[in-house]
Amino acid sequence: MSANRANVVETILASCLAVAEQRHDDMKGPMWQSFVERLTASVAYDARMKPERLGYNADRSDWTARDTDPRMREGYYTTYNDVRY
Repeated sequence: MSANRANVVETILASCLAVAEQRHDDMKGPMWQSFVERLTASVAYDARMKPERLGYNADRSDWTARDTDPRMREGYYTTYNDVRY
């Protein structure tokens, strides 16, 4: 498992434990602080590893003329509120 994936897993686990602790004790406890520390570390990591640009990033070197709009090929679209993108 990569270091980044391990960090994400630890952050999610800390989040779950913090919520469980809060629901059980009706207050934020030590697990909440652990979650805040993990979340801060995850955000800092993401800030250091940010991409040069956001958005779709494809290697179009193997496209042919019929591939001008790959989103319309099967598997290259998504829907939201029954609208196809």
